[in-house]
Amino acid sequence: MRPPRGRRVAVIGYGGGATVQAADDCSRAGLVLPPIPVDIRNELKKFVPVAGSIFRNPLDIAGVLNNPPKMGQVIRIVSGWKEIDLLILHLGVELSGYPISRRNLLQPRAEALIGAARDADKPVALVVHAVYSAASYQGFFKVRQMCSEAGLPFYTSIRQAADAIDKLIGYHQNQ
Repeated sequence: MRPPRGRRVAVIGYGGGATVQAADDCSRAGLVLPPIPVDIRNELKKFVPVAGSIFRNPLDIAGVLNNPPKMGQVIRIVSGWKEIDLLILHLGVELSGYPISRRNLLQPRAEALIGAARDADKPVALVVHAVYSAASYQGFFKVRQMCSEAGLPFYTSIRQAADAIDKLIGYHQNQ
C-alpha cells in the first residue's frame, strides 16, 4: 500500500456489528473517521436503499449487498471525497449463516470491490472476515489470491488492517 496522506479513513462494508467494531478498531489505531457529508449521503441514497443501510462512517451498504456494480459505485463515489486519505473495505464471506460462497455471490462482490479499489486515487485495503465453514475458507483463499494478483492489501480483520496502516503512516512520518 502506498502511504496515505493522513489518517482520515472511510470504512465501507456491511453488517451492523462489523461497522461498530470497525469504528472502534480504527479509532484505537489512531485513524480518524470523519462523518460523511450530506452531499455524498444524498448521492448514495439515490441508488442505495435506506432500509438496511447506514450512511455514516463506517458506511454500511447492506442495501446493495446483492448488487456488485452498485457496491463498486458506492466505493467510487466515496473515494472521490477529498476529506479522506484512504479506504478500508470489508467483505464478510459468511455472516449469520448466510453463505454467499454457496450462492455464487462472493467472486462478483470481490471483483466489484477490487475494481473500484483500482479506480480509487487513494490507498485502499480489503478486509475479508467471518469465515467458519470449509466452503467459506475456500472463498476466503480465492479472494486473497485475487487481491494478491491485483496488488491490493488484504487483511483478515479491520483491527489488523488499522494497525498495519497506523504502522505504515508512522514509518513514513519518521523518514
